[in-house]
Amino acid sequence: MSNNEHNDLLNIIAIIANRNEDGCTIESLHEITKLPKDIIRSNLNQISNNPEIYFKYQPYEEDGVWRIDSHLDEFEDVYIMCLDTFEKSIFDMIISSSKNNKLDVIIGKLYGTNEYEKDIPLIGIAIYERKIINAKYKNNKNEVYEMKIEPLALVYYEFENKFYLLGQYNNKLMTYNLERLIEINITNEKFKDKLNIDFDKYLANIWGMESGDRVKVKVKFLKEANVEEKVKRDLQRRIYKTIDDYDDYFIYCDEVIGINSFKQWLRSFGSSAIVLEPKELRDEIIDAVKKALRYYKD
Repeated sequence: MSNNEHNDLLNIIAIIANRNEDGCTIESLHEITKLPKDIIRSNLNQISNNPEIYFKYQPYEEDGVWRIDSHLDEFEDVYIMCLDTFEKSIFDMIISSSKNNKLDVIIGKLYGTNEYEKDIPLIGIAIYERKIINAKYKNNKNEVYEMKIEPLALVYYEFENKFYLLGQYNNKLMTYNLERLIEINITNEKFKDKLNIDFDKYLANIWGMESGDRVKVKVKFLKEANVEEKVKRDLQRRIYKTIDDYDDYFIYCDEVIGINSFKQWLRSFGSSAIVLEPKELRDEIIDAVKKALRYYKD
């Protein structure tokens, strides 16, 4: 979403809140805001049908009229916001617009990440000030190591709802799962960024925080159920992608680093996702389906 789209969304909700007794139709919102009706309805549907993002005054539709439900007033302290791509966009919008006081907005915590509350600000300072972190890190065999980390970036991976710390070691980029950092201590020892990575561009190709080769992928998605909405939401921040729309399907092309995580994402769409390229990935997906069918037949 652009800043203008963020402001449009806030204004739509604010108008409904101010006219809540009579409610607002899409037609009346169109007349007031001059926005296209399909844009207004799409924005409202995305918020009202999403159970993981809450405004204190939540819009809902009844018999073609939009009103505000304030049932969240009964809660006091904890509100959950699980940030996938769309929610992250809304969260950014809320932060940037909160000074306008147009709405009473609840900003929640990341679901399942409360244990990082103390570590994330410390790591952020270490990244900004280029300070080395002394850490105890537990590997996938539950072995604990003491190590020095030169932190470069902190990444929230939406699909897994996990944080990762990117750092440099011997002129190589390293990835650390925050779940495995069991103790950190920010030192006064400085380091120089020797890699100079543009992380916005680098992360645009990464899938699942995996390392590996770039793989060109081409996938056909059928326009059924909510497939189109979910795919395009998940791909919103992938800046090198292309999407070609057709009547009953669309074609997604991209270059992916992290093919195993990409396959996991693809499987979540079942038969609605058809791999066209590369042939190896297509064959692998087909073989996996055949094995699953044999398993259920047995």
